[in-house]
Amino acid sequence: MEESSTLPARIHHAPDASRSFEGLTVSNVEFLRRKEQIMASLDRSPKGSFDAPILDFLSWLNAQSPVVTTSSCSGRIAVFFGAAEPTGSKGGEWLLNSHEVLRDADQAWADIAGKLHQRASGDGSTLGTLTTFRLEPFVLHAECADVATAQHIVEAAREVGMRESGLSLGRRRVMVQLRMLALRLEVPLAMDGKLLVDDNYFRVLVRLANGRFEENARRVDRLWGRLREIFPSVPVAGPHAALPWVLACPQAVARTAKLLIEERGWMDDTRKMQPMNQGATEGLIGIPINEAAAARFQAVQPFGTSRPSVEGVTEAGGAGPGEALATL
Repeated sequence: MEESSTLPARIHHAPDASRSFEGLTVSNVEFLRRKEQIMASLDRSPKGSFDAPILDFLSWLNAQSPVVTTSSCSGRIAVFFGAAEPTGSKGGEWLLNSHEVLRDADQAWADIAGKLHQRASGDGSTLGTLTTFRLEPFVLHAECADVATAQHIVEAAREVGMRESGLSLGRRRVMVQLRMLALRLEVPLAMDGKLLVDDNYFRVLVRLANGRFEENARRVDRLWGRLREIFPSVPVAGPHAALPWVLACPQAVARTAKLLIEERGWMDDTRKMQPMNQGATEGLIGIPINEAAAARFQAVQPFGTSRPSVEGVTEAGGAGPGEALATL
């Protein structure tokens, strides 16, 4: 009889305390380094600071370890003077830009009309321009340490009425975008510097925008309240807590092992196989497995012992990987 040999397969958490999703790798170390850099410069908006109405909220959110905001706007009522054609959209000027409700519509109208008249009476630079009244709701972009955190935030945002919110996965970053476009307003006020509406119409626009702006603030407040409920319940990850598992095995048997794991329903289909090129795991292939598989493997060889080989996965007496895995 041939001497039995042990297949050097091991179970590990994903390398570097990271999570892998469809080829995405988000290292907590890399995330914390980026968060440090971002927080050093505060918000990455052109003005370099948070809007006053959401200052407390964003300060609290950035204090949560798995989140950092990258850009934001509390919402604003604005009038923009720019090119009428999309091909000439670069440049322009904000004739009005308020992060609060407009208290005096008549004064705002006088200021806008005066600026347009001044431009029109100058060098004729108003030709080919469009002046629009805008209500732009709250928007927030943030990076999360992992997909689970991002999903919590997006779900909370949708619950409070920010239905257009979502998340995006890059190779190394997990981003969330929180938005409520349904509150948005964009109405032409002038073409080529000539007003298309009168002051009465402008008052109606301001009244409508103020109402939506107040609803904008209410939803942001509800979002903050909902996130305060969620974050205390999100466990703080230890060195191995809530991290995904992989079965590390030699490349020569990786494909066969993957098929056998799939047959047992142990495969984590949200991730992909990938090389494990880190220290003692170099030269092995990591096969993503679910919690049920990890529990079964750990029952054979508990994680964290001095020799984490999965002894049940053997090629005894020339048996193939199928017979070996059948012992589990």
